[in-house]
Amino acid sequence: MHQFITLIFSFFVAAGAIANDLVSADTAAGQTLYQSKCLACHGVAGVSIIPANPILAGQHGEYLYKQVQYFRDGMSKNAIMSAMAQGLSDAEIANVAAYLSEQQPVIAGAADMELAQSAEKLYRGGVIADGIPSCASCHGPAGEGIEPVYPRLSGQHAEYTASSLRAYASGERENSIMQAIATKLSDEQITSLAAYISGLAP
Repeated sequence: MHQFITLIFSFFVAAGAIANDLVSADTAAGQTLYQSKCLACHGVAGVSIIPANPILAGQHGEYLYKQVQYFRDGMSKNAIMSAMAQGLSDAEIANVAAYLSEQQPVIAGAADMELAQSAEKLYRGGVIADGIPSCASCHGPAGEGIEPVYPRLSGQHAEYTASSLRAYASGERENSIMQAIATKLSDEQITSLAAYISGLAP
């Protein structure tokens, strides 16, 4: 019990520190840094036109902050992102995260409406018999997410979402909650969920 309380306390202390960094962030400096290091892959103002790369516009600032830190500190593995994040200070990361969080969210849109609609029940209600929880319980019914832990999913490129879920299932991407869920999803469920999420609008 003591360890649990200590863990929760540490989480809120860390979350408070991140929030403080974002409050004092310089979004103009964040825009300049983003344009020099991130634009080529993630598009103007975080609107990626490359389906394999995530749309970052409107993503929660605290989530973005932690994800870039993970790449910088080796907790997440991606050759390109790890190289880009090397040398960035916490303040610089906060500046970029704050800038992106202020951009207008964009909806990629579902390319296959029939496929997308087939996953609505799975996204909203899960599959209790298979131990698959509702995606909406953490990410919201419209995919808006819950800051700082659960990211915005709405309108994300289907290709990126599907590849992320498969990376969680294989263990290539680490997150105990998402790994436990993704390993229970079939490839067909992953494909249809990704299609559904790409059409969600907050």
